[in-house]
Amino acid sequence: MILFLISFLMVFLSSYFITSIITDKKSLEGFIYILLTAFANVVLTIEILSLLNAISHVGVLILNVIFLSGSIFIWNKKNRPLWIPNVKDFFHKFWKAIRKDKYIFILSIGFLILISSALFLASFMPVINADAGAYHVLRSLFWISNHNLNHFEIPDTRNLILPINSEIVYAWILMFIKRSAWVGFVSFAGYLTAVFSLYGILSLMRLSMRRKLWTIFILSSFSSVICQVAGTETDIIIAGLILASMYLFWKGNNENKLVPVFMSALSYALAVGTKSTAFLAIPGTALFMIVISVYCNKKYFYKPLFKFLGFALINFIIFSSYNYVLNFINYGNPIGSEYFMTVHENLYGLRAIPANFIKYMFMFFDFSGFKWGQYYGTDIQGIRDSLLYLLGFSTIRDGLYTRPEVINQTLVEPLMGLGVLGLIVFVPCLLWALIKPVFCRKRIPLFLFLFAVIFIINICTMSYQLAFMIFSIRFLMSFCVISAPVLAYSYSKKFNLYKFIIFIFAMFYLTLVSTHLWARPFSRIVKYIKLGYPITQIREIGVCAAYINQIDYLNRNDYKHFYINEPCLLKRFIEQKIDNKNKILLFSNMGDDLILIKLLENKGYDIDLGLYENIENINIDKYNIIVFIDNEQRSSYIQQFEQRKKETYLGPKGEIKLRKHLDNPCYYLDNTNKYITDSDDDDVYPYLSRCVIKDEYINKRFNLKLIDTLNIDSKPLDKKVKQPKKQYFFYENLNNPLE
Repeated sequence: MILFLISFLMVFLSSYFITSIITDKKSLEGFIYILLTAFANVVLTIEILSLLNAISHVGVLILNVIFLSGSIFIWNKKNRPLWIPNVKDFFHKFWKAIRKDKYIFILSIGFLILISSALFLASFMPVINADAGAYHVLRSLFWISNHNLNHFEIPDTRNLILPINSEIVYAWILMFIKRSAWVGFVSFAGYLTAVFSLYGILSLMRLSMRRKLWTIFILSSFSSVICQVAGTETDIIIAGLILASMYLFWKGNNENKLVPVFMSALSYALAVGTKSTAFLAIPGTALFMIVISVYCNKKYFYKPLFKFLGFALINFIIFSSYNYVLNFINYGNPIGSEYFMTVHENLYGLRAIPANFIKYMFMFFDFSGFKWGQYYGTDIQGIRDSLLYLLGFSTIRDGLYTRPEVINQTLVEPLMGLGVLGLIVFVPCLLWALIKPVFCRKRIPLFLFLFAVIFIINICTMSYQLAFMIFSIRFLMSFCVISAPVLAYSYSKKFNLYKFIIFIFAMFYLTLVSTHLWARPFSRIVKYIKLGYPITQIREIGVCAAYINQIDYLNRNDYKHFYINEPCLLKRFIEQKIDNKNKILLFSNMGDDLILIKLLENKGYDIDLGLYENIENINIDKYNIIVFIDNEQRSSYIQQFEQRKKETYLGPKGEIKLRKHLDNPCYYLDNTNKYITDSDDDDVYPYLSRCVIKDEYINKRFNLKLIDTLNIDSKPLDKKVKQPKKQYFFYENLNNPLE
């Protein structure tokens, strides 16, 4: 931990010195510059080390020293300027604002509760998010153990194909602290970037301090923003980077300065290297930059645009192209394999735009934290489906990763939308921002109209590019944050019923939802602390027992009897039954949470993952223990489809059949979950392989002996989701026996 703090301090000081050189003494941009340059510093450090196959804490510290020395040298040459934020002036304006509006004062208290809760959870909570366990954080652990960012064998191809920048920062943290913690601070930094940028944009519009604070507080009270402030989803990071790019571009044009335009390009390049949402936002962001360039530069509008494009290309090559190059090398496409892209692909062309647009707008009916969905959810969904039917869009199917329930009322992070405030605040503000310029052509309404149009463009782009999925609520949240300036319309200086309703819901979300998240309940953690549980135990209970309510009635040592999380059960089994001198090969499935298993390497274990589709090419004799799950492996990393696709056909009753007997058959499913056979067209691509594991084959072919099993019972994780029943089979390799 001490080494990480040293590394963090060197990265921060490097960013501070660079910021002091390139920005004015008391400017707001200094906050954003520090965050952006620190992000870029870490990304570049890990990428350089990866090229040398030398990712390690020693390598990181060496480059930290080099970058810090370089920044100090340049800073010294520039007569040692110091950036000092004008905190006194801000708090003077803040005090005046809250004195004039008590609602803003109370909201600021709720805001502090949110920030305090987020900082506590980021510093305390282990990683428990499903996506983080399957790829976001997991891939970082593989990079650390492999000492590079190169692709590796794993059943979940998301670990390989998706952009990597935020996960690079995770790797930087995890290689030092060697436990599942602190990665939530990355999202918190993204949230701060969004808040600073939003404040800057509203300042450029010359809005009052009260309106700026109100807008920030209302945005922060959206439930999906609350759950991501200290989480491991990257949508708030993307929104912050894109909003920063827009603000800095506007600032640079407004003051005719080149540095903000360069930093704007850096911000967007980092976004492209963080999540593919940045590609979806390009049309809307391009429109914004064209309008701002024309507004600020008139007939010379093209000059800052060309500068931005040039800077963006340079920054993309340096800070964001690494994994796109790897994708091109491995798949012939910088975005990824055809197999992966088929999952999200829109198959209906332009017709999908209005259909998906309607579906996304109905996602504003989100009752996070309330049970209203039980009473009105079916009716709202019926209205949506009837509207789609009347318009002729009922035949346009949703994507593969979706759920039948479209009206959320849970506090489960991947499903949370904007909450009640999305419907009663964001939607009315969006509509008013689109309508008001018809009656008023003044400067501020026109700028807010621009942000409303950007939101519409972003949703239409997503509707065309991607099949509709319920989990796309996260993309919707990003676009709402990017267009958050329209929330300025929700503020009124005088008291009225609408303002009071907004205030009540905002305080509910800021104070109660922020402390009662389903997977990270601050309130329940405090209860455990009061009961005297050690911090290590509390963290373990959160991961393995989901902070069960019964714990306060039990003996402190009984909590392990309530383990419900499969990775915890597997980790405990390995620690109890297998010596760390033995090398393990695990044939896991797509989507498996493997963080705890990978972290066993910090205790001396050596665990690799295998692809059963490719088992004939694996040197099994390297391993002492081979672990299979059930009788099959499901993988989205597909290697042999072209060779095997003719092995299956449809029987007379529609059943899937093999053309000949195979000892290790693999079946392939398309993005409708339908088996692909030799009768399908050549342009049908699989998203998933299902390889059957046969005892007689593995015993005969590899000389293995079954020595133990681990049974995972089916248990409810919430009212609608169950942990599936599984069985792990542990085989000893008789050619390389146990030590």
